[in-house]
Amino acid sequence: MDHRFAWIILGCLSWATLASGATPATTVTPDQASIPSPSQRSIDMQRLEERAGQRLALRIEQSGAVLQDPKVAAYVNRVAKRILANSNSDKQVTVKVLKYRALNAFSIPGGRIYLNVGLLKGVASEDELAAALAHEIAHATAHDWAKQASLVVRWRARRLAAGRGVPPGGLAGVGRERSNASLLAAWRIRAEEDADARGLDYLYRAGYDPSAFASLVRKVSPTEEQNPQWPPISAQNQGIAAVRLATLEQRVGSLPARKIGRRKRSKEFVKMQRRLGVITKR
Repeated sequence: MDHRFAWIILGCLSWATLASGATPATTVTPDQASIPSPSQRSIDMQRLEERAGQRLALRIEQSGAVLQDPKVAAYVNRVAKRILANSNSDKQVTVKVLKYRALNAFSIPGGRIYLNVGLLKGVASEDELAAALAHEIAHATAHDWAKQASLVVRWRARRLAAGRGVPPGGLAGVGRERSNASLLAAWRIRAEEDADARGLDYLYRAGYDPSAFASLVRKVSPTEEQNPQWPPISAQNQGIAAVRLATLEQRVGSLPARKIGRRKRSKEFVKMQRRLGVITKR
């Protein structure tokens, strides 16, 4: 995928409300003027994420990038629902397919997940497809986009407090500053590791082959810098990917043994890939 979505993520919505923990205006006494309750913060988070997700979806989809095929869409959403049913979240997700050739998937606020045609053609089985969806569902349930955005908003607030102003590009410009970029990269690595761990758990509980997660990462890691949810993380990518894969393989090996046997590719998966082959040649 090209990089035109790379910094839409941070430039789409002002996260000052989220960063400050503000709630809708009400009349309160001094004793009541404290940090909002966890339930109120959760509601605020959901509202902000939905607004941001709607705006991001318009930007991503307005160029006709979405593959308009009901059968392919229905299939990938069925797989996503199976994963979601075995997660720790009641969050709803919607999966759409983009007409890009890169082996890539990403999520945006509001439970929206995008898979590239290149990913659907590149995975070897429904298990690998489910692994990609499990990873993105883990990002969505952890509110990683909101966490990243609020982190950058705090950095912006510090700049303003120091009288330095905001660099060109707004929030995206703050995130690209050298000192912040390294911190953002470190945060990203932790978020990816967490999404791997929780996504693997979802995949296992849904009855899929957990080793498919590791095989997917081997395929995706070389192109992961193309993920529009995150800024590039420098030439250390290969070393980071190797550590990530080793950690993942260790986690797969520690899972309780389960007889899987020799699996055949599901008929639905085979039909989906054949259909994509026909559609993309039109």
